Amino acid sequence: MGGTSRRQLEMGSREAMASFTFDVRIEPERNVMYMTQSGRPSAGDFEQVHQEVMAAADRLKRGFILVNDQRRLEPFDEGAMVVAKGLIADIGRAGVSKVIRIVPSDLVSMTKILRALVTADSPYPTIRVSSSKQAEEILAGERSTDG
Repeated sequence: MGGTSRRQLEMGSREAMASFTFDVRIEPERNVMYMTQSGRPSAGDFEQVHQEVMAAADRLKRGFILVNDQRRLEPFDEGAMVVAKGLIADIGRAGVSKVIRIVPSDLVSMTKILRALVTADSPYPTIRVSSSKQAEEILAGERSTDG
């Protein structure tokens, strides 16, 4: 198989509720998972995200990188926060080496996301960027130092 081939596997795409959608996909050749979230998630929504993310992680090698686009994620309640913290811990145990978060510009959303990260004691470094282009530049830099 040629080195320029990029196989993308659609792992999950759910419209859990009218107010929240998410998408999870992986690129095994690059050992990268991409996730996009949009809207206001409930605890049940984040439980679905958790299942899809863990299924995707099982298809990648330890040391994978997660690019999580949260620009359209809206503030969520405490019940959803508890589930989000569990996902943060479990993705660390699944072998993520780093998370690149594409974050919203609105301060309320950003505060909720940061609070989940801080209180979950994530075992991996998190890099915050403001665009997909910046995330891909970081990925390119990571892969160029791997070998």
